[in-house]
Amino acid sequence: METIDELTTFLETATVDGILGRLLYRGAAWSLMREDGVLPPNAPPLGATIETDLAEHGFALLRGAMALRVQAGASELTSKAFERAANAFEALVRNGDPEAPDRGFRRIIAAAAYHLAGFSAVAYSLFNETTDDLNASPGEAAIRHLILRDLGQLRGFVREWFRANQKSS
Repeated sequence: METIDELTTFLETATVDGILGRLLYRGAAWSLMREDGVLPPNAPPLGATIETDLAEHGFALLRGAMALRVQAGASELTSKAFERAANAFEALVRNGDPEAPDRGFRRIIAAAAYHLAGFSAVAYSLFNETTDDLNASPGEAAIRHLILRDLGQLRGFVREWFRANQKSS
């Protein structure tokens, strides 16, 4: 198990501005320049492994922030780490490939991380621009309804899900 001091040191290091060759800034530029997941031919080099780097960094921050929050409670550092994780995952989905099988999962992760960072309006906005076809699992769809604060839709979704599963049992 990691100690509070180890988690704090990790998150302080991992949330420094410009970490990993300005990964989050490159990720933001990469996501803004793409159209349906494709960069224009004249795009500057942003890193051959930027997608993997963003995902790994985002998951590491998310895991560390959740572990520290469980052990020490919410803090400025956990909020900062959740926000940076959300930035990484938002860069992965913004203007991304509409056919990518993990687009819904990554969007849910970005929104949940923004929500944990205290940016519920930003979390809400991640779903405002999408259609309902996010290739989301039932759990991801439920989280989406919670983030959108659409409890009526959540109730209906859960009822329908239970009915469908009772018929298949």
